[in-house]
Amino acid sequence: MKKINLVVILFTVCAITGFQCKKDFFLTGCLQGKVIDNYCADIIIQVTGGTYDPSLVIASWQDPASGITYSNVFAVENYCEIQKAGIMTGSDISFRIGGYATINDCITCLGIRPTPAKKNIIKLASCP
Repeated sequence: MKKINLVVILFTVCAITGFQCKKDFFLTGCLQGKVIDNYCADIIIQVTGGTYDPSLVIASWQDPASGITYSNVFAVENYCEIQKAGIMTGSDISFRIGGYATINDCITCLGIRPTPAKKNIIKLASCP
């Protein structure tokens, strides 16, 4: 009886902890990009290198604030992760598109700026 109870408890613990672990998935390999703007919760990235599906970005987007047209841009969905990393406007970054978003629970200002319609979750990465 004790062995059966132990096996049931062990199986239950393994099942519960095993299903809680989520492995990140990525839609791209390592990409290079430039932070076009990092304003409050609105972060815009321009992809400058790497191989990716063109449907993940806006091919051509004109920033209404500056009038400048950028190619291969998107807005960042998980903006808190970028803010916590201290990435600033103009920074060159290496990243992957995909993964699981964390809760955007950081303190940010209430300012809003126009961003590209396409949003992606990114994970900062060290690329070879």
